[in-house]
Amino acid sequence: MKTHLHIDFLACERHNFSHLKPIWDYLPSEHRGVFYILSQLDRKEDFIGLDEIESLRVFESTNELTESLNGGKGLLVTSTFYDQFLPEICRPLVFVAHGGGQTFNGQPLHLFARKNYVLDIVPNEHMAQVFQQRYPYTQKHVVGSPKLDKWHIGFKMPENKKPVIAISFHFDRQTVPETRTSWPHFKSTLPLLARQNKWKILGHGHPRMIDTLIPHYEKLGIEIVKDFDEVMQRADLYICDHMATLYEFASTNRPVVVLNAPWYRRDVEHGLRFWEHADVGINCDHPHDLIMAVESALEDPLDQQIKRKNAVHGVYPFTDGKATERAVQAIMDYSRIIKSKDTLFLYPGTAEHDVNDFLKNCTVTKSILNSRSHYHRNEILKSLKASDDTHQNLSLSDLEYHYWALALLLRKNGKQDEAVKIYNDYKRLNTKSKYMWILERLLPTSQTAFTSSPATLYKKGIKYLKSNKFDESLKIFDHIVDRVDPLHFPTIAILRALEEQLPPNWLKARENLFLERYKNSKTQKIMLQACQFNNSQKIMNFIYNEIMKTNIELMDPGQNPMVSIIIPCYNGEQTIHKTVQSVSKQTYNNYELIIVDDSSTDDSWNEIEVIKSYFNNDIVTRRLESNKGVSRARNIGAELSKGDFLLFLDCGDEIAPTYLEKMIEAASCHPEFSWYYPVTLQKESVNRFWSFEEFSEINNLSRNTQPVTSLMRKSLFTALDGFSEQFREGYEDWDFWIRAIKKGYKGKLVRHILFIYNKAIESRNHQLQADNTKEYRAKLKIIENSPELYKPLTSESHAVLRSNLRISPELVKESALSIIKKRSLTFETSNSNTRIMLYFLKNVHIPILKPIYQSLKKLLPKAKIAFGYHEYAPQIRAGFSREELELLCSYGEDMYLKPQEFKPDVTFIADSVYPWVQGCGKLVHIGHGVLSKGQYYTMTETALREEQADLVCVPGKHHQQIMRRIISKPVMATGMAKLDPLFSGQITRESMLKMFGLPHNKKYILFAPTFNDELSAIPYFQENISNVIPNKDCFLLIKLHGSTKQEYKDMYKRLPAKDPRIVYVDELDISPYLALADVLVSDVSSAMMEFAALDKPVVLFNNPDWEKYANYNPDDIEFKWRDIGIETTNIEEMREAVAACLENPEFKSDKRKKYTDLLFANKYDGKAAERIVKMAMGMFVNV
Repeated sequence: MKTHLHIDFLACERHNFSHLKPIWDYLPSEHRGVFYILSQLDRKEDFIGLDEIESLRVFESTNELTESLNGGKGLLVTSTFYDQFLPEICRPLVFVAHGGGQTFNGQPLHLFARKNYVLDIVPNEHMAQVFQQRYPYTQKHVVGSPKLDKWHIGFKMPENKKPVIAISFHFDRQTVPETRTSWPHFKSTLPLLARQNKWKILGHGHPRMIDTLIPHYEKLGIEIVKDFDEVMQRADLYICDHMATLYEFASTNRPVVVLNAPWYRRDVEHGLRFWEHADVGINCDHPHDLIMAVESALEDPLDQQIKRKNAVHGVYPFTDGKATERAVQAIMDYSRIIKSKDTLFLYPGTAEHDVNDFLKNCTVTKSILNSRSHYHRNEILKSLKASDDTHQNLSLSDLEYHYWALALLLRKNGKQDEAVKIYNDYKRLNTKSKYMWILERLLPTSQTAFTSSPATLYKKGIKYLKSNKFDESLKIFDHIVDRVDPLHFPTIAILRALEEQLPPNWLKARENLFLERYKNSKTQKIMLQACQFNNSQKIMNFIYNEIMKTNIELMDPGQNPMVSIIIPCYNGEQTIHKTVQSVSKQTYNNYELIIVDDSSTDDSWNEIEVIKSYFNNDIVTRRLESNKGVSRARNIGAELSKGDFLLFLDCGDEIAPTYLEKMIEAASCHPEFSWYYPVTLQKESVNRFWSFEEFSEINNLSRNTQPVTSLMRKSLFTALDGFSEQFREGYEDWDFWIRAIKKGYKGKLVRHILFIYNKAIESRNHQLQADNTKEYRAKLKIIENSPELYKPLTSESHAVLRSNLRISPELVKESALSIIKKRSLTFETSNSNTRIMLYFLKNVHIPILKPIYQSLKKLLPKAKIAFGYHEYAPQIRAGFSREELELLCSYGEDMYLKPQEFKPDVTFIADSVYPWVQGCGKLVHIGHGVLSKGQYYTMTETALREEQADLVCVPGKHHQQIMRRIISKPVMATGMAKLDPLFSGQITRESMLKMFGLPHNKKYILFAPTFNDELSAIPYFQENISNVIPNKDCFLLIKLHGSTKQEYKDMYKRLPAKDPRIVYVDELDISPYLALADVLVSDVSSAMMEFAALDKPVVLFNNPDWEKYANYNPDDIEFKWRDIGIETTNIEEMREAVAACLENPEFKSDKRKKYTDLLFANKYDGKAAERIVKMAMGMFVNV
């Protein structure tokens, strides 16, 4: 009896369904299997054409879908990366790609998703090449786009009486900047576009974006069109940012307008959309240019048609209407291969010969060579014929691949039953468990490996980590928390850091492994191992439910000491019940409850009265007539207390039912301690453990490691006179612990999870910054209150303290403290209403805006100043680390994540950050560079952005002349403010030598390259840059650009260990090193001109690839004025040039003076910041 091939299909979103249905329709009916639909993201009714599918199965749950999928056989055809994340599919998969959107080089590799993808159906050769690099084990077939066949054959252009324009936006995908939507940038111009009577507008959007757009479309009267087929049928012009629909529409020879958001980088190639084929239509960078772009596109001149045709050909080379036919043929051919061979799919979907080839060409890691099974190890060794000690470090997915290789080897050696067992054991697991299951079988398990001390193990784990051997490193760290100490702080820090770097699958696997282990043992030690999770809502919710169980009998209070539980309340109407309820469930019931209402403005007091009646009035309450702050409220509660121990709780906090029982037990066993603190479980905004470190005086000086919910002896509270009422907004507990340390008291960690800190998730980024600001100010008060604790520190300990507090040593002095203290004062004078903001988009803006801030404080002491900042967003090179935010906080000004909330009169910016500072008063752009880089100070779209500023301050006359020809707004040559200290003599070579403790009789070479690979010296010299040092009397200072690739930063950080003459500079501000150095080595960096302005010699490297730079312009000054220094093309020439400059530093001095006089208006007085502030205030504030 003849059996037919059955091919199944899977669509998880409606727009993916539109790419698969043409293939389904063309496939002969006898080969059609089941069409699976997952209706999680889209409803069933949103899948247009679903009623035409005869063998349809719709699922709302991925678990049910997966079970059904794995019950089938043969190929499964899908069309989106989302489908690949369905974790447990164990079938050979075909991926039908659908355009240029996913071809960018920054797309991350899906580690666990591609090895069971056996066939890729792609529209163009470019995508085939990209997929070949990432997934070499799949077959690729270039067929075109089946979805477009119906539009390429017999389609008639719409005949509209007036033009019909469709506009669409991608959803905000958080991978790289180029996948994000342009909607926030162009949103403001939509009303103007809609008011034009000369065309009709259709509002479309990506299926994941359309719900966001619909309210805006409806408000403006724009007709909403969800189905892109309708756009194709009706529109004359299509406006979009970076969806594949751009090319689908353009492939029918109709014009498009391409929307470019400011965060789309021009200096990084991201595939077909960016920027090789971006001229598929008219590019629009600015909202105010959109109307003009639409009008130009509708004219559709011949040159535009030619560019569009060429661009489309790169994405959809086939427009013959036969893409579907080619796709079906490729799928059928591969399906027949599978049916004709009894192939065991290893990591399911990999043919036997592929594994053999893989094994022959790859050397396994030590972890596999030390596998638990000697038989497995020997079989692999035999297959590899390995006789040397060379080991290749494999990725996590390769480990899976090797494990399936074991199954193959067993089968080839007659161990069919054993191979089937491995296959079945693995197949029944979901992806969340597979990785750990594999590691348990592949990694070393010998007990002798773990006889060392935790310190030795920790060092070994770090060694593996630095070598990127994550598997071996994690095995050691897991052992430390499993068998040595679940709260070993350095190990926990490493595991938490790794959690942020490794794929989501890794976290899920470890979560499931933990839950399984705990359910099997339910020991406190296993529970404490959850400390390793940095932000796992799943784990913390599970532990919360475990520790809050109340099936334990109450203790007889007997002679046990009384505990006074004190709850200060300010506007805790919604949260105080949760706290009181947790108190009422205590297994230790010799306690009193005291609630102090700090003059709440909500209905808190009525809630407290309700609680009091619930307790039959057996609680103490007090209402303050005016708000006194949390410290005062706590102190009043303590005055009312009768207990031997005090416990302070905040509204919203919870304690486990056994909290008092465990803590009193610890107090009885360890009477030498004065307070006792448990492990804290933090929930909601961040889900992790906190306060799990053993008590340490030095740690407590640098950060607060003890929660306020510690159980303390009342005698301690009395001896310290309670909480300092200087601290009104928190951190009073930290000050309390430090004062306790000063008097010789100590705390004790109780190794149980007993306190739950519920930190609200609302406005998390803004609240985090508010916490940072309050924490920094609290630290200043703490130093002021206890300066004697900080003075005796050793230099090493002081460095640790300084790195944690981010406070420079001089702040410990009283004079410096008084200066800092003044920064927080509010000046109540006639001009105190002037509101000025400085907006920081990224870390490099700090040294640029710092002198502006200092000048503002000096010239306008009555003004209200605030800092605006961007949240951490590495995909657009924006935002700040916690340390950098603390640096900004150190100035004592209010911080705003949304700068509009401050309502400034004037805002100073250091870059074209206009999308983020709309509505922030008058905008003063002070710039941050002197070179053009093909974008700035030259007639480009980038330079035209400065039209949005109200005042543009440029470094010199040269820039002023150019910008006045480009924009209509005022352009003033003020100088470069960050160089004021250099030009004024505030920073000199001698002062830097003294500050850094460097010898005066040595010479210093500064290497300061740019970050673009096509321009930079880094890719050519790498570690060989050390060869520029001419002799033993010279030092090389390496200062990299803030946007330099991390791999280069790591490489140069290692150099000082190899050569003591090398110093790696990890600072934001280059100015001190410009002053210090005797000669500069650079390429196309602004540093070349800044250094030359000090009349010191420059050596330049000419990158042979600079013409490949996307914005290369030979007429820019960085290329025209290179005679400012000695030009070189290799390391030998550079070394000779450095030696020549050191011998004759006057060489080219005339050129340096000539050029830099035009570039720096503050070169001779160092007053750029003062000029900028006076000019801006005079124009906009009349100060």
